Amino acid sequence: MLKLSYEQILEKVQISTGKPKSEIELLVEKKQKQLSDLISKEGAAHIIANELNVRLFDNLQKRYKIKDLISGMNSIEVMVNVSQIYGIREYSKNGREGRVANIMVGDETGACRAVLWDNNLISKLEKKEISENQTILVKNAYIRENNGFKEIHLGARAEIEKTDEIVEFNYQRQTETKKIASLNEKEFTSIEGTVVQVFEPRFYNACPECRKKVNEENKCETHGSIISKETPIVNIYLDDGTENIRLVLFNENANKLVNSIETLKNPDDFRDEVLGKQIRATGKVVRNDMFDRNEFMVNSLEELNPEEMISK
Repeated sequence: MLKLSYEQILEKVQISTGKPKSEIELLVEKKQKQLSDLISKEGAAHIIANELNVRLFDNLQKRYKIKDLISGMNSIEVMVNVSQIYGIREYSKNGREGRVANIMVGDETGACRAVLWDNNLISKLEKKEISENQTILVKNAYIRENNGFKEIHLGARAEIEKTDEIVEFNYQRQTETKKIASLNEKEFTSIEGTVVQVFEPRFYNACPECRKKVNEENKCETHGSIISKETPIVNIYLDDGTENIRLVLFNENANKLVNSIETLKNPDDFRDEVLGKQIRATGKVVRNDMFDRNEFMVNSLEELNPEEMISK
C-alpha cells in the first residue's frame, strides 16, 4: 500500500490547487473537528484532497526524485549519487541465509538508504564497480519504510547502471521547526530550546556495523563475534517556553553535546557543561507507553547561538 506523509499530501494539494499551505491546514483541522477527532491528520488530509479533486496517486512517473518516493512503490527508477558505502554482511533469518549491503544515496532533494539483496548487485560493490561519489541509475527498485524512514530496496529484478550524468548531492534534511506543545506522535521534525535537566550518561557495548547492543560474549545477533564499540546514551529535557520534552541521544549526537568523551564520563562535568545550552534537535516523536508521554529520538543535533534564539 502506498503511504504518503502529511507533508507530502499538503504539497500535492498545494501544487494542484494553488491554495496556500495555511489554508489547506485549516481545512484539515476543520475536517478533524467535524469528525470529532476520530481520524489522524493524514486521514483528514486525504479527505480534503478528494474533496478538492486532487488525485494523489494518479500519473505516477517512473523516475523519481528522493523527496517524492513513497513507501509501497514498486518498479521505480532513481538517479542518485552514492555518498557512502557501509559494507556487506551476512544474515540468517527465518531459515534463510544470504548477504545484504547498505549504501547511502541522494540527490538535490533528499537522501536515503539503499538496501541491496541481490548477489549480482552486491558483487558490483566487491569489484568496486560502484564507488562513493559516483552517479548511478537504479531501476526496478521498491520502497519500504523502516523506523519512520523510507528506504530503496533492490531485489533480484533490480538493476544498477553507471552514468556520466552529474547528480548534485549537497543535501541536508530540511524540516519545519515546531513548538514542543504541538508535537504529534511519529512526527519527524525539529525543535529548539534550552536544556533544563540532564541525567547521568550511560554506556553500552554496540556492534560497529549495525549499532545494536552486543551480548556479554561480545557477539552481535547479526554480525557474530565483533570488536564492540563503547556507545553513550544520554537523556535530557528540552524546554522551549511552551512545554518540555525528554530527548534521547545516542552515539555521535550524545558526543555533540560536550567537548570531550571524558566529560560524558564525569556526571558533574557533564551537568555543568550541558545545563542551559540552547540546541536545535531534529528527529522523531515516539510514544513511551510505560510513562504515557511523548519522547524525542534525536537524529541530528546542533548548538544554537543565544542571540539567535532571542531574535527568534
